[in-house]
Amino acid sequence: MVEGPGATRNGRKVEQRVLERRIQSIQCISNPKVASVNDQGAWWTGRSLSQVISIGKELFLVFAREGEMQKDEDVAIRLHFGMNGSLEISSSATANKNSDGRNSHKGIPSIMISFTESISSSGNANFNNKTETIIVKAYQTTISGPMNAKIPRTKFTNLSTCDVCNVQFNHHHVLRKIRNSMVGDRIISDALLDQNVLPGSGNIIKIEGLHNARVHPKQMVSSLSDDQLRLAILSCRSYAMKWFKNGSAQQKYVYNQMVCGTCKEAKICMQRVGYSSRTTFWCSICQPFQRNVEINEGQSESPSQVNHNTNNNNQQPIMPNIKALRKVCPCHGPDTLVLRRARNGANASRIFYSCRVKNCTFFAW
Repeated sequence: MVEGPGATRNGRKVEQRVLERRIQSIQCISNPKVASVNDQGAWWTGRSLSQVISIGKELFLVFAREGEMQKDEDVAIRLHFGMNGSLEISSSATANKNSDGRNSHKGIPSIMISFTESISSSGNANFNNKTETIIVKAYQTTISGPMNAKIPRTKFTNLSTCDVCNVQFNHHHVLRKIRNSMVGDRIISDALLDQNVLPGSGNIIKIEGLHNARVHPKQMVSSLSDDQLRLAILSCRSYAMKWFKNGSAQQKYVYNQMVCGTCKEAKICMQRVGYSSRTTFWCSICQPFQRNVEINEGQSESPSQVNHNTNNNNQQPIMPNIKALRKVCPCHGPDTLVLRRARNGANASRIFYSCRVKNCTFFAW
């Protein structure tokens, strides 16, 4: 699963290897428009990579014509890596010999861009170990464009301080956006996955961030104090930055687990929650649902000040106005389902549903 840290790392790799290099060719089977050629030639003819912009889970490559001073003429393409996207960079000497860039494990790349030598500030070719062809290939990736570079630049200006992996990150801006962008109200899981609020945050970051902050994923945003919401945001930021720096997701205490890695006692709860219906994991002990919480607008309370009184049987838990999706065995109903873990294959360690009734073949992730 490619979340903000993976997309940002991909952007850094491209920036380090091919910034200021000329485009030699583009192949794009997923979006022929990107590699199209018209009467005036290809849009990328005479252009070099002038800027790499990472925003959340998106990566924009910006290309400028040599000697062109007007940035309004710069063109960009967008890469979104989705669930299983990846990016490879290789030199012509070590590149895959297949003309279509096929990889035996990943198939044909969504886009393949060949870059020649870089351009120095004087406009002359810089032959200082930069004369070889560098090939950038993205697999299982959505490609959009070409587009005016104003689009990603404006987006970066508006969202950079909220990007979970950006050096300009400011949690106060994120908190303000969450408070101000609520349409009626929504659960915290939906708020943290909103790419216009916390770009780069994905399901793993959301789940582990909420667990570290001890916040129930189905808690309404309005029921959380500013201190609780701030802790949830900073926990997501912390987990994302460790992922970014180390190149892989850090220890998962509840995501795809069967027993809580923190308290070592509770079985993990798993359910599709929110309008996005993302599978979410949480610990019922470490992340209790807060009932009957009343937070005045603008009020900031610490978790110890929140009212947890549940003695009144007439009081109902604060729940979002959404229909929870529950797996059901079509033959034996919901009460026969159990959670199991895949032992081998491409889905090793993933948790799935199966029916405990002998010879029943029901299965669902």
